[in-house]
Amino acid sequence: MLRVPTAAPAMQYRLPPEIIDEVIDQLCGDSKNLKTCALVCRAWLPRSRRCLYQQVIVGPDTNVIRLQDLLKTNPNIGGYIKQLSIHDDCGRPNFQTRIQAVSRHTPNLNELILIRGPYDDTRMLQNLTSLRILRLRRCLIRTLGLLRTWFRSIPQVEIIELDEIILLGDLTNAHVNRRQSSTNTLPRLSQFKCITHHALTSYAVSYVLSQRGGLGLNCLELGFIQPGPTWAWFEGAASSLEHLSFFRNSSSPAWDLPLSACTNLRSLKIVVHKFGTEESYTFLLHALQKLSSPQLSSIHLTLYVADYDLARCPPQSRLAFAILLTSSKFAPLKRLSLDMHLSVSRSRRESYSAMRMPAEFIEIRDMLRTDPGTRGVLKFSYTYRVEKT
Repeated sequence: MLRVPTAAPAMQYRLPPEIIDEVIDQLCGDSKNLKTCALVCRAWLPRSRRCLYQQVIVGPDTNVIRLQDLLKTNPNIGGYIKQLSIHDDCGRPNFQTRIQAVSRHTPNLNELILIRGPYDDTRMLQNLTSLRILRLRRCLIRTLGLLRTWFRSIPQVEIIELDEIILLGDLTNAHVNRRQSSTNTLPRLSQFKCITHHALTSYAVSYVLSQRGGLGLNCLELGFIQPGPTWAWFEGAASSLEHLSFFRNSSSPAWDLPLSACTNLRSLKIVVHKFGTEESYTFLLHALQKLSSPQLSSIHLTLYVADYDLARCPPQSRLAFAILLTSSKFAPLKRLSLDMHLSVSRSRRESYSAMRMPAEFIEIRDMLRTDPGTRGVLKFSYTYRVEKT
């Protein structure tokens, strides 16, 4: 007669809590497997739940209501939420009120992402005392006063991203309001990204940096900005910058960003758009000549040019550009990236392919490849698109 051995005590087969936590932590971001872990064993539930709710994404207004109800009935869950992303396409009246209500139950929220949706509630962020990262993407902002009030209500924030913000109000009195604002609005800000309409970019960047003197900022990403007397804000921030990225296009008036003040730069990214080829090289040459940072180790340059203009560009322009990059001034570079995006007319599309670079681009590449310096990575990329008729 076959006898089944008596089951060993359950404690004999239990995994140590440290191993359980480590295994579940490896699944963070994998909601399907985390839900499975939460259902398999009661001992796995607390850690699985913590990982499940670290990042919460809500879309329509109904999801915000469900989240609000969940946090009311299970207040402990709100303590797990570290990143909250809210997407609103409807602009419903109670949407902002519900966001404010949700924020009361998220004491450890570290990052807030708002996508679309019109916003006009100045009190919406005032409860987020733990917030460190604020990202606004394609949001409709009623007035500049709203941005100013939001910034003043979150002085602890370290990273701000304004991406394709649409301002529904007027910028006429922007400079007057900025002068009347209090100072030291964002004392802990270390990274600031503003890629939006050039007028709003100029205002937002100058406002934020002038309020704090730019001290401590190490990463700045700019969209199309307007020149003017507001360059003082950049000079105040330049000395601490380690990473700088900016766009330049032909629709903006001529301007001269004081890059010589960036003495601690480690990486630089420049995008030149809607310029003639010769003008693009001239601008890049001028910008690189002004750099005076001995710690610069990475440069990423992107050019958008037309094929008909590329061929008629004088060789001297790209020659001077390439010679400067091979000079001893840039010998410490560890990475140099040059991307060219070519716009090709339909009548000339047979002359181009994604596998064959234009001769003018190959010339620059070959000159830089002969550089005997210490450069570790030299990267080139080339893409083209056929213009629509």
